[in-house]
Amino acid sequence: MRIELIWNEYNYFDYEKTLAIEEIEKLFHCIPESTDTGLRIDVQTSDLSRIGDLTYFNHAAVDGEVIITRQALLEASANGTKWGSSNSAKRVPRLSRQSTRYSAHGLHEYKGKFNPQIVHSLGNSLGLAEDGWVLDPFCGSGTTLLEARHNGWNCLGIDLNPLAVFVANAKVEATKASIKLLEEQTDSLAEFLENCRETELSTTSGQMHLPNSVYLERWFSKSALFQIQEVLDAINRIIKPKLRNIFKAILSDICRAVSLQDPGDLRIRRRKDPIENPAVIELYLDDLQKKIKTIVRARRAVQFGHSIQEAFVIDSRNCSGTIRTELEKHHRRRVDIIITSPPYATALPYIDTQRLSLCLLGLLQADNVRNTEQSLIGSREISLKERTAMEVYILENHSGLPRPVAAFCRDLLTAADHPEHGFRKRNVPALTYKYFADMSQMFGQLHCLLRRSGTFALVVGVNTTVMDGTTIRIDTPRFLGDIAESKGWNLEGLKKLDTYQRFDLHNQNSIKSEYLLLLKPGSRCS
Repeated sequence: MRIELIWNEYNYFDYEKTLAIEEIEKLFHCIPESTDTGLRIDVQTSDLSRIGDLTYFNHAAVDGEVIITRQALLEASANGTKWGSSNSAKRVPRLSRQSTRYSAHGLHEYKGKFNPQIVHSLGNSLGLAEDGWVLDPFCGSGTTLLEARHNGWNCLGIDLNPLAVFVANAKVEATKASIKLLEEQTDSLAEFLENCRETELSTTSGQMHLPNSVYLERWFSKSALFQIQEVLDAINRIIKPKLRNIFKAILSDICRAVSLQDPGDLRIRRRKDPIENPAVIELYLDDLQKKIKTIVRARRAVQFGHSIQEAFVIDSRNCSGTIRTELEKHHRRRVDIIITSPPYATALPYIDTQRLSLCLLGLLQADNVRNTEQSLIGSREISLKERTAMEVYILENHSGLPRPVAAFCRDLLTAADHPEHGFRKRNVPALTYKYFADMSQMFGQLHCLLRRSGTFALVVGVNTTVMDGTTIRIDTPRFLGDIAESKGWNLEGLKKLDTYQRFDLHNQNSIKSEYLLLLKPGSRCS
């Protein structure tokens, strides 16, 4: 049987077409042939069910029949895509631009998250069955969990950032709740808040009962805080408990925009021209309607099956026992694959950037912001005492890192020892060594959680630092490969992804290129 697979109308990166071919080879066990509009395959089976699972194609033509992929339907649902005609009577979506905010992916912005299409494609090419299990040890705001939901996979995600876990679980819940209930609850909340806005109750004085209120009063005008409080009170009063975090996540997503924080800086910095009376309720209502409509359109375009997705606040450096306990609840001992996009050395300041949301939602106490930031893998924060100790560790290679990694950190320590370097430059060697030591611990924890025939896929970037005017390349993908092998993993592949540059306003040394590492369990863990 001959199948014509048709690309979308937008431009592709080379790596996306490579991943598309790998998906076909895994799903259909054949080598595709290029055509002017896509790829052609000849298959021996009449089972066409897997065509809908493909990531990078718009549709397939088989004996005059058109099969639109689930991914194309999801992307089309995100932005009111125009529909064109195919050679048959069935219309197909015309996608001139790749969407990454379809379904609940756009519920809450999260700096540094990776492309959901990569997760979808990797799941296919790594042979994950519809009811298979995947683990994401750095789940962030839930890209992997949500793609698992879309594709019928089971997924556990872990992260040390409480807001990331909060948002990840809210995204999943938004795709599981009854559509009718979701729309009714949205309408009820919107009607209530419209009345609040019309009566101008939001600008009156009253008793503040937000968590971390003393801290928040430094970062929001009085008017903004009372409006925020009204929205939270309305959510708690009107919305059913299981759905509340969906609506709170949308409020979290606008809180920086209505605060006194400089929105152009990821660190703690105030606006030069503060907004005294922002239209919080109006902005929230607009965001609420748009995001719920996007989720509902995706739900109506594609039916999601029954599967399990949940995120937990767990440290990947010490996670094996807890993850195994969660798996045993579902009569599993190991996952089938691991997919993640880990942080990198001196990564984005996630906690600082999201501290207002964390404090507003009561996920973190204000006086614990710095400690939580320091606890994250890849953190930029370190005390002088810790730096001094870590510099000794570098010289001794205290964590037993592979020779190339340890040598690089020693060279970095020498380069940082310059009279014109401030404390941040001098912190870089210690932070870099600590990052690789932490990642070494992570690799050790995950080894026994993956089945022997499974694969661990990491998407991670190369970043740089500048010392005394010289740019130094931190080859994180290669070093992580070395570290993984030292912890008993086998490095099966290292592929460059000529993808977009990760967004990082604060750091000029942000990721310029990314790589896909593919690891297999070695014999260390039985």
